[in-house]
Amino acid sequence: MSSVADILLYASGAQRRATDPGHSAWVEANAGTGKTKVLTDRVTRLLLAEVMPSRILCLTFTKAAAAEMRNRLAGRLGRWAMADDATLDKEIAGLIDQPATAEQRTIARRLFARVLDAPGGINILTIHAFCQALLKRFPLEAGVPPGFDVMDEADAGSLLRGAQDEQIALLARPEAPKPLVEALAAVANKVSIAEYSELMARLLGERAWLLARIADDKGLARVRRLLSKRLGCDGHVATAPDEKSLRAAVGALAAGGKQDLQRGRAIAEWLDADAEARPRFLDAYRAAFFTEKGEVRKALATKAAVAAMVDIDTVLRREAERLGAELNHAKGVALVDLTIGLLRLGLDITQRYGAAKRRRATLDYDDLIVATRRLLEGAESASWVLYKLDGGIDHVLVDEAQDTNPDQWEVIRRLTEEFFAGAGAVDRNRTIFAVGDTKQSIFGFQRADPRKLAEMRDWFEARSQEANKRFAPVDLTVSFRSTPAVLDAVDRVFAQEEAARGVATAGQVEHVPSRQAEPGKVVLWPLVGADKTETDTDDLDGARGGLAQPHERLAALIAAHAGSLIGKERRARSGDKGGEKLNAGHFMVLVRRRNAFVNALVKALKRERIEVAGVDRLDLGEELAIQDLLALARFVLLPQDDLNLACLLKSPLVGLDEDRLFTLAWKRTGHLWRALRERAGDPAFAPAYTLLSTWLRRADFTTPFDFFSQVLGPEGGRRRLLERLGREAADPIDELLARALQYQRAEAGSLQGFLRWFEEGGGEIKRDLDANRRHEVRILTVHASKGLQAPIVYLPDTTRVPQSNDRLLADEDGTARLWIPRSDDANDAAREWRTATRDRALEEQNRLLYVAMTRAEDQLFVGGWIGSRKPDKGCWYERIATGLAVSDATPRTFDFSGLIGAEGWQGEGFELVREGRIEPPEQEELPLSEGDALPKWIAVAPEPEPDPPTPLAPSQPLPDEATSEPRAFSPLAVGDAGRWRRGQLLHDLLRHLPALPAADRAAAATRYLSQPAHELTPEEIE
Repeated sequence: MSSVADILLYASGAQRRATDPGHSAWVEANAGTGKTKVLTDRVTRLLLAEVMPSRILCLTFTKAAAAEMRNRLAGRLGRWAMADDATLDKEIAGLIDQPATAEQRTIARRLFARVLDAPGGINILTIHAFCQALLKRFPLEAGVPPGFDVMDEADAGSLLRGAQDEQIALLARPEAPKPLVEALAAVANKVSIAEYSELMARLLGERAWLLARIADDKGLARVRRLLSKRLGCDGHVATAPDEKSLRAAVGALAAGGKQDLQRGRAIAEWLDADAEARPRFLDAYRAAFFTEKGEVRKALATKAAVAAMVDIDTVLRREAERLGAELNHAKGVALVDLTIGLLRLGLDITQRYGAAKRRRATLDYDDLIVATRRLLEGAESASWVLYKLDGGIDHVLVDEAQDTNPDQWEVIRRLTEEFFAGAGAVDRNRTIFAVGDTKQSIFGFQRADPRKLAEMRDWFEARSQEANKRFAPVDLTVSFRSTPAVLDAVDRVFAQEEAARGVATAGQVEHVPSRQAEPGKVVLWPLVGADKTETDTDDLDGARGGLAQPHERLAALIAAHAGSLIGKERRARSGDKGGEKLNAGHFMVLVRRRNAFVNALVKALKRERIEVAGVDRLDLGEELAIQDLLALARFVLLPQDDLNLACLLKSPLVGLDEDRLFTLAWKRTGHLWRALRERAGDPAFAPAYTLLSTWLRRADFTTPFDFFSQVLGPEGGRRRLLERLGREAADPIDELLARALQYQRAEAGSLQGFLRWFEEGGGEIKRDLDANRRHEVRILTVHASKGLQAPIVYLPDTTRVPQSNDRLLADEDGTARLWIPRSDDANDAAREWRTATRDRALEEQNRLLYVAMTRAEDQLFVGGWIGSRKPDKGCWYERIATGLAVSDATPRTFDFSGLIGAEGWQGEGFELVREGRIEPPEQEELPLSEGDALPKWIAVAPEPEPDPPTPLAPSQPLPDEATSEPRAFSPLAVGDAGRWRRGQLLHDLLRHLPALPAADRAAAATRYLSQPAHELTPEEIE
């Protein structure tokens, strides 16, 4: 495929095989190969083949993907309804690869109305939305409340915390169930309070697995048997020590050196103890044979002891082997007991959580999958439900199949079993279609497993063959997204064996670019190191030295680099009339973690005056307006909190200035609220006291939403906040009201309860940065970027390999969990389990890198920062550098000193450029080219600032003539009515003069200042 025409012909043929409605298809698609187009084309061809819209079910991974499919389908069918014959024939022929008939033309024009009139339209849904609709239809059969509501994550988290509190309260009582008490005692003996909280949060995050795989005591017994078998402690028969030989060895050790004597004494003490007492001497006995690392000692006896007993080494090593086996078994038994205890606690909380949901008639997202699977597998209800569904679904399409977890696959399997059996396989054409990419399976924390994709493919293929139905595996390898430079870099990186682990066989990751003639670039910047004068730390939130931290310098580089590209021509795609100008919306920054780098980048972009959409997950509690409103809520709940009240008084909601707050607080005899109450008759404090008293009286009698609505609406709180903080504060305020309304729909309308709920996670907002997109830079985690793309992508967080320190480990097939509290608690089988888990985590990190690199359409820029540590071995930066080194990339020396002054850095990197028929925009690495002279001030140290620095303000009085220092007034000074006159005049001028023509402003200002009142409006000035 040397030409673009050949590539497009090949891609079109593969897509048509995948979209053929006459057979089932299983599509493995690389990134950017048009998965959404293929799905839309297959649905369109099904409709063109006169399949009823209601018989098509398309399951997507996200709501955004479902909406995108609906929009594309509606747009195409709408065009067909209005198109002339020639245009319609061309589109139909391009879809089915044969001339359109008159009948097909008629059908095509009617499809828009047919879909519109179909009850419910075409079912293009997320798997959760489909399960919700199914459970609404069969609530009694599924055992769920009719008319149930679905909770979001914040409500679910609140109920879970309530269930945990309920369990702890129960276990503190004398009548608490003994198994639960023993389980808590065993678990608490191994972890701290903080560790226990983290552990339970991790376990309860898998409550769907707890309900599906365990559910009750029988399930716990089943998991216990499975764990015992996996850890090698089932059917174990203990072996007795050869005490006679060991006592002989003790005698021989007595003739040896000091170490022999200590070893002999430990062995003798253990031998002399009875069976019940021996555990007390076990640690010393074990130390006689093993090192601290658990390895058998190289020398168990000295030459003197060997001379006294020739076979002493054989006797001691035999006992070491026996003891090692017994200790290994004992550790396995202990791990099984601990894991079952933990699972018992988690199952109890999950059951209490389920009872709370039943009382509210609500389900969470996990319940939707678990209940649907139970419904379709139940012996009593499954036949009836499947019979009703069997007559309504003929074609199932699954999007992003690699991220579908085992429980979701079981739902799909049950839905489609009848497609390949009995009359369902003979009477009419019924198909399964799935599209996915194992290289992009990155949601392991949601129990997605890339191997499940291959397993389900084999299952469906086998069932199709049994039913004599066609089943077509299709590979889509032609990328319509990225330029050759980006794809070449991806292929080179994953040609490495270590990088390819979990992605594909090394050398088999291969992409065919359709944009053959278009320019692109991949750049590897040198790492930003810590300056010698800086605090040498890897902690982004740690102490900092005099210069900017490495991550801040990298953030500044990205902002400056993006600023240098905005406004330049992007490129012209094949067939376009011309290029387009780059704007902020063409840039995407992908990070591994939401840390201080993200905050530094947002600040750097704003300094460069580049519009930025912020981060994909927002904490409302960090917004100033929300902090003021929460301070109000805390005040009405606890007026005695002086610091909180002081913050509230200074906030725009009340508006006391520094002078009045100082007057109120200085030398008071009690709480600040008492001092304010005592000054309620003072005109300076009366408005504040009236406001606070009103809020305080109302707090116990209104819901959170009504309370905040009253404060923000009729009482002017919103207006005051926006005047002080700007219009951007409006969105967080509205979101707080929405959260308050959401909370009181599920909980009692308590302000105290809302405050706790909000602080424990209710204030976190997930934002879809791809919806209603504006021209703003997007900053996303790699996980959140799945399915998105941008012309220019920055990958800055590349130098660390996340360490898998999870103590609760899933096995390879997801049937069991193992808890290893400490490394020393693991036996041999548990260590192998942990190693396998870490290997799977590293494989997922490789797949995450694949997703990150393939988001770039035209250009990819890779950077990273380091502190006192070198980059981790096997980090993304190392993998990309190795790949570029064996490609056509050019080694290049980068110098960023001119970009950020003395805080810049230099180093070696790579640049991979693919020229095209259109000259790519000049990629300025620095806003200043090497030939431009830097301004003189950049090399001159600034004058020292006064300590403390003097704040600048328009109302600052003129300096004292004698000292040249600004005059300072006491906060308590009174009687000087003209002290702020200069500032008032300046503020008035700044308010009125911009409304006048520039040429008239000087004269107007002179005339204005000559008036005694100084309160003229612009009209009066004119």
